[in-house]
Amino acid sequence: MTERLGVAAAVLSSTLGGLAAVAMTVAALLRAELFGIRKISGVLIASAGVALALTTGLGEAPPGAWRGDLLMIGGTLAMAFYNVWSRPFIARSSPLGFVTACMGFHRHLVGIDQRARDLMAVTRPPCFIFS
Repeated sequence: MTERLGVAAAVLSSTLGGLAAVAMTVAALLRAELFGIRKISGVLIASAGVALALTTGLGEAPPGAWRGDLLMIGGTLAMAFYNVWSRPFIARSSPLGFVTACMGFHRHLVGIDQRARDLMAVTRPPCFIFS
């Protein structure tokens, strides 16, 4: 079991490790940034390394592990789009101010979610499990 978790953790960290390459590719597709030969070759080398790391332990992966890989790839794509689309907002303010505002907004959302869960716990009828 631990070996399987190790393979999954390695695959997920390798996928997230390719975030810089994915963000640069997204920036190129959205025409948000221009690239030269050095940047393109760097992206190709990084992508080849991530692809090599992802395919190395494929035979040892448990059945259905592709679902987690797909979720992680989707998360990496979402983070790449966020990196590209947030650049104008970061340029308008300071990077520290932007991160602080995002963290405050996230904390506010977590607080709303927690209050909703607390209300549901109070109004929910008790559940008894008989064995």
